[in-house]
Amino acid sequence: MKPNFPYLSGVFLAATLLGTVARAETLENFFDGNSLHDIHLEMSVQDWQTIHERYLEDTYYRCTFTWNGHKLNGVGIRSRGSQSRSPIKPSIGLDFGKFASGQRFLGLKSLVLRNLNQDASMMRERLVEAVFARMGLPSSREAHARLYMNGEYAGVYLMVEPFDAHYLQTRFGEDSGYLYEFNMPDPPFRFNTLSPEAERKILDMFEPKTRSDSPDAEGLLEMIRFVNEAGDSEFASGVNRYVDAANFLAHAAVEQVLVQWDGLLGYHGMNNFYFYRWNKTRQGIFLVWDQDGAFTDIWTSIWFQTNGNVLMHRLLAIPEMRQRYLDALEDAIDVMLHDDWFAAEVERIYRQIRGSVYEDKYKLCRGPEDIVRCTNEEFEADVDYLRDFARYRPLSVRQELAAARPNDANRLRLEQAHTTGLGAGTVVLAPYSLAKMEIQLPVDAVLRASGPDWRLELNSVSVEVEGVNVPLVEVGPGGVVFLVPESIACGPRTVTISYGNRLSNAAGIEIRPSAAGVLAVTHAGGEPVTREHPGHAGEVLVAYATGVWPGISPDSLAKLTVELGTLTATVVWAGAAPGFPGLEQVNFSLPAEIASVPGVVPLVLLWNGEPGSTFELPIL
Repeated sequence: MKPNFPYLSGVFLAATLLGTVARAETLENFFDGNSLHDIHLEMSVQDWQTIHERYLEDTYYRCTFTWNGHKLNGVGIRSRGSQSRSPIKPSIGLDFGKFASGQRFLGLKSLVLRNLNQDASMMRERLVEAVFARMGLPSSREAHARLYMNGEYAGVYLMVEPFDAHYLQTRFGEDSGYLYEFNMPDPPFRFNTLSPEAERKILDMFEPKTRSDSPDAEGLLEMIRFVNEAGDSEFASGVNRYVDAANFLAHAAVEQVLVQWDGLLGYHGMNNFYFYRWNKTRQGIFLVWDQDGAFTDIWTSIWFQTNGNVLMHRLLAIPEMRQRYLDALEDAIDVMLHDDWFAAEVERIYRQIRGSVYEDKYKLCRGPEDIVRCTNEEFEADVDYLRDFARYRPLSVRQELAAARPNDANRLRLEQAHTTGLGAGTVVLAPYSLAKMEIQLPVDAVLRASGPDWRLELNSVSVEVEGVNVPLVEVGPGGVVFLVPESIACGPRTVTISYGNRLSNAAGIEIRPSAAGVLAVTHAGGEPVTREHPGHAGEVLVAYATGVWPGISPDSLAKLTVELGTLTATVVWAGAAPGFPGLEQVNFSLPAEIASVPGVVPLVLLWNGEPGSTFELPIL
């Protein structure tokens, strides 16, 4: 059944994201940062004691894992980390299938539980990852949890989504490339030429996490040699064959703004990242990891260590790349200051974890010379420092930015924190989806194109995604609604807006295979489902959404799931909404059990297990 799409006046700009309510569990629920989670582990008392005593070993032991009523047996647990290893409060790695072959938890094969033993505030890494996410850069989902071991409180931990095949599939739409974990070598690596001995040990430095049977060490060496040996013109034209330069500069810029002394431009060389090389293009992108070293010094220069890293130094010698770096610095400040988000996030997480941190008798932090037991007073003092950082760091960066670039009053400022998937309310977009970019434009009226013949220029405005002009839906004084090209590859990408001869900065967006946002739900005849006209058990309803699957048509409806709270609806038909580019139509049948939960139920569309935003659906 394929009912005609009813014209929903203003639905593109009027659709708003409603509050999330209970639904069947997904990774979004598991990493929901609005809650302080409880994780219960059960294992042999002797094995838990051994993990403390032999905390430098990687031996796995058997345990039972429970979260929110979901219980898994046969889970592997071990001590993990480098400097985070501790005999007092172990940093924990969980492998859900270690003793139960093929077992997964909500799609995860493993989970990291950080003990946060170098961060008195216990908040730094989570704050960094949140900024990366709002910048449209790849990041891990994270949330705080109280850990209970055999029923006893073991302290506050940070749950961290690992980089693995599941991550690669849900972020990049493939897992056939080369994923490497970077291990800091001695001497330090700053993208410099390697000695013959270091070349032979390249896979110790870039440790393969996928395709370990054919890790392509020569590809890594070719990249490093090119960065060091290519002439200036060859470097400028060819660096993107090996490294996504825009991604590298934006990643470095965020770490500079957040003063990460141990990251891409680290004081002791490059550190704390993963590197993923696409299977077909050989281009690689950097993935942020382990950020408890951030927020070091409010007044650190934006040029810290930029000359010491060969790749960074050579990129900044290219005027366009230097501008990209400066734009990314300013974008990061925009992200922090927009609606006072960063300062508010510090307070929100502080309130969420404070009571449990006070009760954590195992908490640790970095002392003058070593890791020591941490006091509640030290926790409060470090949170106060983060408050000062939120207040003064933007001022410090903007002072340097003012000196670093000419005063160009003709340049549009594009605050990419306002780039969202239409209906999804997040910076994550999908190929062939509708997106909204907020920017103050000097136009007097709102002009709206009509599909399927949307225009590449409207109201003297055009938009480019990765250098490709995109179709425009609506342009007005407050921003632009546009269509993400179907051909756009997943990963970190850039978007720019032109108005006449004025060009905006290149802002970051993240493209994933799915970023579902439901805009409206109707009855089969086209009448909107409302509280006055709710859905009924057994009825077929029609959801109109964007970003559910990549491209115009789903490659397999088996990947599509329609959840209604804890119930699953039957998909009757799904495909492109006729005559409306970027809009998808999903016809689904309400299950009979829905009659037992009248009122409003949360409707969520999942593609390949990844949920989109929540739409409140009235049910009778």
